[in-house]
Amino acid sequence: MFRRSLLASSRQLWKLYLSLILVISGALLVFLAVVDMEKLSPGSIFLLLFAGFSLAAIGFLAGSLFVKCPKCGAKLLWKALSEAPASRWLHWLLTICQCPVCNYDSGAEEHGRENVDRGPDPNPDRTAP
Repeated sequence: MFRRSLLASSRQLWKLYLSLILVISGALLVFLAVVDMEKLSPGSIFLLLFAGFSLAAIGFLAGSLFVKCPKCGAKLLWKALSEAPASRWLHWLLTICQCPVCNYDSGAEEHGRENVDRGPDPNPDRTAP
């Protein structure tokens, strides 16, 4: 399913996975600080909160800046978060086969097809085959 996606064919899935791991790790550290607040010293709470928010922010910023179209440089993670429905942004990002801005299809180069500008997708809710 993801092998034909733009992120997989342009070898950028690792960037998305790394940014998600950083965000989730940061959220877990914040959760630990809040849950164990009574058992921890104020310094430990501050450290856990600071580390958690820092990890999450770095993961979000890195993903937003570095998960992009290889041709036009469109920030795909940011596009997914800002334009796709909230419940489907990750699915949208993992399954797009073309850049939504320039219609670049890195899979077309691998399969010897020409990268033709097909225009905007008439049915954006449908996933490409």
